[in-house]
Amino acid sequence: MNPAHLLLLGAKNSVSAIDRQNGGIVWTTQLKGSGLGVSFVTLHVDGLQVFAHAGGELYCLELSTGRLLWHNPLKGLGYGIASLTTPGAPANLTAAQAQTIAAQQASGSGSGAGA
Repeated sequence: MNPAHLLLLGAKNSVSAIDRQNGGIVWTTQLKGSGLGVSFVTLHVDGLQVFAHAGGELYCLELSTGRLLWHNPLKGLGYGIASLTTPGAPANLTAAQAQTIAAQQASGSGSGAGA
């Protein structure tokens, strides 16, 4: 799946990738959440990583599969809605850039968006 063809949806402590061409769900990842009734999910995409904040916890997912790469419970920071950004990162990848990064990651070469 070309990452440029995805729309990401954060809702009810989950992240879903939706195919922009046909509306089909490509993958869904359920986030642990806090169990405090807060199900809002803040999303940010940087290259081929999806950063999601839900229930006071931060997650990093692989864009193409939704696989959890890492998780940080953000102890002591509370449960409010978070803002996410990556300084200096381009706002959007072109389809060609996304395909190049995906090919590099699949082959094990390169270091991601900054390569």
